[in-house]
Amino acid sequence: MTFIFKNTYRLLILGFVLFAASPAMAAGTQATNTASKLAPQPRQVLIARTVTQVTQRHHYPAEKLDSAFAHSMINEYIDTLDPGHFYFTGKDVDEFHAQYDDKLAADLEHGNLEPAFDIYARFDTRVHQRIRHALKLLQKEPDFKNKDNYRFSRRHAPWADDTQAIDQLWQERVKNDALVILLAGKTWKDAAETLTKRYERALHNIEQTTSNDVFSTFLNAYTQTQDPHSSYFSPFESQQFKIEMSLHFEGIGAQLSENDGYATVVRILPGGPAAKNGTLKSGDRITAVGQGKTGKLIDVVGWRLDDVVKKIRGPKGSTVRLRILPAGALPGTAEKILPLVRNTVELNAQRAHGHTVLVKNGSTVYKIGIIDIPSFYEDFGSESDSKDSPSVTSDVRAIVERMKKEKVSGILLDVRNNGGGSLQQAASLTGLFIPDGPVVQVYQRGGHTQTLPTPSGEQVAWSGPLAVLINRFSASATEIFSGALKDYHRALILGSDTWGKGTVQTLVQLGDFLPGFKAGELKLTMAQFFRVNGSSTQQKGVEPDMAIPSSIDNRVFGESSYPNALPWKQIPAANYKPLDDDISQALPLMEKYFKNTIQKEPQYQLFEREIDLQKKMAARTSVSLNLEQRKTERTQQRAQELQFDNDWRKLNSEPPFKDLKAANDDQFSAPDIALDVGTELLAEYITVASPLSSKFGKLITAIPARSLTLCLHESSSQAASINCQRGDKHKAAVGVFYPPAPASSNGG
Repeated sequence: MTFIFKNTYRLLILGFVLFAASPAMAAGTQATNTASKLAPQPRQVLIARTVTQVTQRHHYPAEKLDSAFAHSMINEYIDTLDPGHFYFTGKDVDEFHAQYDDKLAADLEHGNLEPAFDIYARFDTRVHQRIRHALKLLQKEPDFKNKDNYRFSRRHAPWADDTQAIDQLWQERVKNDALVILLAGKTWKDAAETLTKRYERALHNIEQTTSNDVFSTFLNAYTQTQDPHSSYFSPFESQQFKIEMSLHFEGIGAQLSENDGYATVVRILPGGPAAKNGTLKSGDRITAVGQGKTGKLIDVVGWRLDDVVKKIRGPKGSTVRLRILPAGALPGTAEKILPLVRNTVELNAQRAHGHTVLVKNGSTVYKIGIIDIPSFYEDFGSESDSKDSPSVTSDVRAIVERMKKEKVSGILLDVRNNGGGSLQQAASLTGLFIPDGPVVQVYQRGGHTQTLPTPSGEQVAWSGPLAVLINRFSASATEIFSGALKDYHRALILGSDTWGKGTVQTLVQLGDFLPGFKAGELKLTMAQFFRVNGSSTQQKGVEPDMAIPSSIDNRVFGESSYPNALPWKQIPAANYKPLDDDISQALPLMEKYFKNTIQKEPQYQLFEREIDLQKKMAARTSVSLNLEQRKTERTQQRAQELQFDNDWRKLNSEPPFKDLKAANDDQFSAPDIALDVGTELLAEYITVASPLSSKFGKLITAIPARSLTLCLHESSSQAASINCQRGDKHKAAVGVFYPPAPASSNGG
């Protein structure tokens, strides 16, 4: 299994899969309870004891149950209950550690769940206290002329010392929540009404909590203290998962998680409505949901994730409107309204697909093949076990064969946002580009190492110039594949550091240990991946040979952002034979080309400036609570956003937008400069490396630029001048030239 995100049981794939969301607040039944009535059930004691025993025997690596582990687990549990540190005080936390650090290990071994329910009872009390305090604050309009600030980024915020300190924190929070609404043109009366509903809903959510919810949250705190990818699925959660898989719900095609009270986009699924629209991005936050083209937008800040999903889902063909706070934007930044038509995710759109571009390098033009690989799928959309069933390897082989007939000079494999998939397919796909050899080492508990090679008899499909484009959301099997090509010196690796997930999970049916008992499932880490050079992909991921800037915040996304992530380590290298290292020889000249040519291109400079601004915004952790100052900042941000949009249009010789509304109505998005840079660097690699590598000589089909008057699309009789469009909207006089129609390549 190749899940890449912490708390997988809390993630949702809209239109495809629903995991139980936020167990602390997600009710397995609709019974209303108060914390005083919640208590462990006998069946939960048996399950807890079994989970502890199975984990202690099989988890990789072995973790000692002692006071240090108990201390970490208590932190994990209270952080899961109160991730923003809005409810517990530092005094509460100190009391929990003093009471349970020395006894929790024994409690786990015996299935004693009293600590879980005692801590939760305190949490329930604190939530009611804090929300009642917040509702009182709404009875009087605050002074928005003061020069105080609010720390909105709460991921690493310290616990408030005492009740007085946490009351002050809530005063700042309520004031900021109101400011955000006022900045949207509403009145204080509107803000108070909206926030009253929001805070009362928080009380309603906690009053729906059941004993099973507390139990699941506590067990997941135990498993995820071991590592971020081990999780407990209750019988209800396992059943929900299977139901959602079988019903094929329609949605928008996005993966969400909860972050600081927002439903936050983690990944856009290829083939879904969001991917086709192109506006929604990873890191965007959904603040409101409306039904139809004119339905009222309902505030969903602070909602349970599964409740947000219920609002987003609906009949196929119907419209849902999302109000979006862009990734990295400060609270109160102008939000966008995004209409999407619900639909199922198209399976074929999730298969590998390719097209070609022409890249001018000096006086030469190269035809470059680009293959987009969304996942490492196997028998995709087929119930057959036949060798002819679609797989990423068979699809990529067919695309490569077509590109060879079209005489491409090089191929770029785009595995950005590829979260992984089949380990066997990672090895098989590697075999299309290297001779027979080991691909990955799997290190198991006890020290046993298994080496997975390329499939026996797999024929190399492409031996010419090759590049791989990666980013932070390239994970797991994708890291095995790109790491192997790097270790063999087979491909130029471009982009940004990958996710850093280097562990293997297995689903354990707890019913096997408790016959006749509905106990749920345990997703348990049982091994670790290592590259053939002996280096783990854990935390460090795969580093590119040449970096291309990215706006993804590595502090928020990636394995290294998890407090309990397993450490990086090294083992002996496998018995493998690297190819001739022409990449290392070529890199100094390529870096010179990157500095002297690419970095001076107007498109790249604008791309880099935009990323720099996004990173500066994302680095901020606090905002002013002065209304006039926030209005000034908002006006400046809107002007900057409009300027960037119009700068892109100017480069494309298009008229400027009058205002941001016009840009949003146009659903304008900048071109994929990272992909353009990747193809330009591959072209330079071909130019530099071909004299160094005799194996490339016969494969490169360069075209003198002076003789090129038309760029032809290989599956179309249409033609356009060399200034054909960049993507759908952007022209280029130099660099990368896109054919006038999209290439067709699914399965070849």
